[in-house]
Order: sequence, then C-alpha cells, then structure tokens
Amino acid sequence: MIGSNHGTFISRTRCAGLVIPVIFLFGWELGARLQWITSLFLPAPSRILQSEYDLFIQHGIMRHVWSSVSLVMSGFALGALTGFASGVICGVARTAERLFSPLLTSLRQVPPIAWLTVIAFAIGYEDSGKLFFIALTVFFPVFVNTLHGIAHVSQDYVEAARSYGFNRWQIFSRVILPSALPTMFTGIRYGAGMSWGMILAAEMISGRKGLGYLLSRRQELLVVDESLAILMVIGCMGFLIDFSISSIERRMTRWNRQVQKG
Repeated sequence: MIGSNHGTFISRTRCAGLVIPVIFLFGWELGARLQWITSLFLPAPSRILQSEYDLFIQHGIMRHVWSSVSLVMSGFALGALTGFASGVICGVARTAERLFSPLLTSLRQVPPIAWLTVIAFAIGYEDSGKLFFIALTVFFPVFVNTLHGIAHVSQDYVEAARSYGFNRWQIFSRVILPSALPTMFTGIRYGAGMSWGMILAAEMISGRKGLGYLLSRRQELLVVDESLAILMVIGCMGFLIDFSISSIERRMTRWNRQVQKG
C-alpha cells in the first residue's frame, strides 16, 4: 500500500508539472488568435507545430538531428572517459594531483566557447574539430567532480573495509567508487548539458549540417515559425539527454537514497 500511494503521489506530482506549460500555451494561442500578439514576431503554437511537421516531412530535419546527436554522443563519451580516468588517478594518487591539478584547474577557467577558434585553427572546422571541442567541454566538469567525489570519501568507510581484509582494488571498487558516484554524476549531467549547447554553437558558427546550422539558416532568412520549431526540437532533445542520464543515476545510486532515508 505504501509503494502504491508513493507511486500515485509521484504520478500526481508529474501531472501537476504540466499545468503551467498547458496554461502558458493556451494563453499564447489565444493571444495570437485574438491578435494581441504580433504573429510576425511570435507565431501561434499551432503554426509552430505545423512548421514542425513540415520540417520532419519535407525538409528532412532528422538527418540534422542525427548529425548533432552523433557528434555529441561521441564527444561526450571521449570527454567523460578521459575526465573520469584523470579524476580517478588524481584522486587516488596525491602525487598526480599535485602535478596536474594546477594546470587543469587553470585551463578550466577558460570558457569552452573560447576554445572553439583555437581548435578550429589547429584541427579544422570539420567533424573532428567539433568532436575534440565537445570532448574538451565535457572533460573538465567530469574530471573536477570525479576528483572531488573521491577526495571526500569518508575515511571511516575505507578503514572499515581494511578491517574486513579488503585489498586496494576491492576498497576502490566497492567503497570509494560507489561513495563518489553521486558527485561524479553531477559532473556527468553538467557536462552532457554543456556538450549539447556547445555543439549547437559550433554548428551555428561553421558547418553544413546539424541543428545549429539549420537554426542559423532559418534565422538568417527570418523564418520565425520554423526557427521556433527548431528550438522546440533542441529543447526536447536536451530534455531527453538529461532525463536519460538522471534515470541511469537513480538506478546506480539507489543505495544512496536508501541510506539517506534510513
């Protein structure tokens, strides 16, 4: 019964979160139809949905979606893996932290978009340059949060594991890594959001494909309804990326929530 009531409460909470967007869209549509809103600058939601349909059916927007998503997935995987590995090494080996942390911390202060021109000169504006740009964007938040999570694991847990005869690998895999996961996922979610925003910025600056390129072309032509329709696609894709990572996080850190409840 408790589980059923909890599930019902969650369902009601999620439904309640739709109330304000529905009211907003209804007011927007009503204002556009009554000409309270200038449709030239802000078309009605129904017109934007029609443009959305046209983009999918007539203009082949899915190839642009796949171009952006595939680059983000590849760059995110590369940046997250290298950031995780670097964070683990610096978190476990204090000598490595003293050697590399100051340099990486200094580089982290540079905004990701500022690296785009440097990467373009060094590698080019093609997919390889964008891939490296995304990997660099993701690397720093994953590295910092992995290092922070490992460095702040309670020593009581480590000493308890040693008293049970755990070796170094068992202490790392069964104690340190699980304890650091919540902090690490903070960096992963932040890096994923940053990577999605940065690939769109890179595509708007250069390239012949991708959602960023498509959006810049529509804005240059002052096609407002299709521009807003593309923004809707961008927002939905960003939501799906964040939702997917948060779902994985909930599954992998379920024990942490149970401990906090206890």
